[in-house]
Amino acid sequence: VVRIVCDELDGKDACSMALVARRFVEPALDVRWRTLTSFVPIVKCLPDDLWVRSKNIVLRRSLARSDLQRYLDHYAHRIRSILPEVPEYGSMWVSSQVLLAFQAATGFQAGAFSPRLEYFSWENLEPSMLGKCFGFQAIGGFHPCMSLFIGPTLKSVDVPLCYDEGPLHLTTLQSIPQWIPQLKKLALWIEGTDGVKNTSLFQQYLQASPWEHLEVLTTFSVESCPVPCFPLSVIRLLSKLPRLQELDLQHSVVPSPIPCDPTSGFSSLTVLKLAAPKLLDIVHFLQYLPSNNALADVRCIVEVDPHANSQTLQLAINTIGNHCSPVALEKLTLCVNECDENDSEELDLDEWEGLDISPLLPFNKLADLFIKITSPILSTPDLVQQFPVAWPDMSKLVLDSIYTTSQIPFINHTHFLALLQGLPRLEHLALRFDATRIKGDEVAPGAPFRLKILDVGDSPLSSPSRVLKFLKANLSLREAPQINDFIKWKIQLYQNRWMAVKASW
Repeated sequence: VVRIVCDELDGKDACSMALVARRFVEPALDVRWRTLTSFVPIVKCLPDDLWVRSKNIVLRRSLARSDLQRYLDHYAHRIRSILPEVPEYGSMWVSSQVLLAFQAATGFQAGAFSPRLEYFSWENLEPSMLGKCFGFQAIGGFHPCMSLFIGPTLKSVDVPLCYDEGPLHLTTLQSIPQWIPQLKKLALWIEGTDGVKNTSLFQQYLQASPWEHLEVLTTFSVESCPVPCFPLSVIRLLSKLPRLQELDLQHSVVPSPIPCDPTSGFSSLTVLKLAAPKLLDIVHFLQYLPSNNALADVRCIVEVDPHANSQTLQLAINTIGNHCSPVALEKLTLCVNECDENDSEELDLDEWEGLDISPLLPFNKLADLFIKITSPILSTPDLVQQFPVAWPDMSKLVLDSIYTTSQIPFINHTHFLALLQGLPRLEHLALRFDATRIKGDEVAPGAPFRLKILDVGDSPLSSPSRVLKFLKANLSLREAPQINDFIKWKIQLYQNRWMAVKASW
């Protein structure tokens, strides 16, 4: 119980807890040293006569193993994460001379200063950043000294890749796979200003090791930097990672595949997260996947893409249907966040126009389907009545359009109730339906249903009081129904009526 309580404390409170009673000392110290954000706490554990403190901490005398014994015996083994804070002018910095002395005194043993370290972030340790704060002479040779902390227990590392940071820094980063060949989780931050060089550097890093134990790979591109391009050569490298289970590619450009069979590989991949500047980049990556993949969770996010029209969205759904496995996929997210605020609507509406999600019906293991797009989603009675048979385990079904229309939906409240009856595990539903004919006294067998969250978009309704009575009788929602709050509704009266429902909830 004491350890559970201490685990909820921050470092300062943990120190206070350690002073309360002897039994609190060990768990409180574990919390205090669990995450290291600077090297100053280590210096404070060592004899005062070791140091000359000026702008940077340097040695006054030679360092003996006995000087380190207190730290090594009582504190080093408690460190689990090293997450350097942003350097500030005037703060203390441990010079490379001191770190080299630490290495010599510990026999150059990898991980001697944190023998149970699990996570190390190189963020905020870039030479350009440190040099401006502490002087380039003081940090010279600093980065190879990090082998003091990086040892065989390390499981996860964050690496900022930038070709502008100098050969020693890059050499150190590219040597990490040799230091920790058993690494399981790797996050790469792309920071260069040249997109071509970014791609080349990323490819070189992948080629630096066979990554035999890597299970999770994440890439990020700093907002102001050009996104890297993932050509076939890079995708083939990714596909050959033998134990890769989760791949998260953020802000990446993917060229169209050469007309040929999909790439083989990705034998262990179960989670794929793709975020790209254009929906077509995501489509292109999916087209590289082999048909026998084991993907259980696919998440596709597009922040801003004015070119993501209905044809591109349909291509994305069709590609998912063709390149994901119906016997493996359990969770699918397709989200395009660009919102068209144009109030105009075609005079001659095509009621049958909209995204066709029927290619997803064969995926019988789907339990979580989240589609949020910028065009209408076609939902007909014939399609909706197939959902319970196609997706018997569905718990979250979101068919959400950041779009508003005067068109009356094909499905009404009777289809809505039938869907809830057919999907007994459903807890979250976003679906536009015709609520204009609700009388208020309809109660379906089995009501109230398990549904906790309901999003009705800009569904049409006539009577707020009757709709409120209908929802209260058939559902046990946690809160009032959600509505489309993104853009102005085509029929403002419908929004006013739903606001009345929410106000009376």
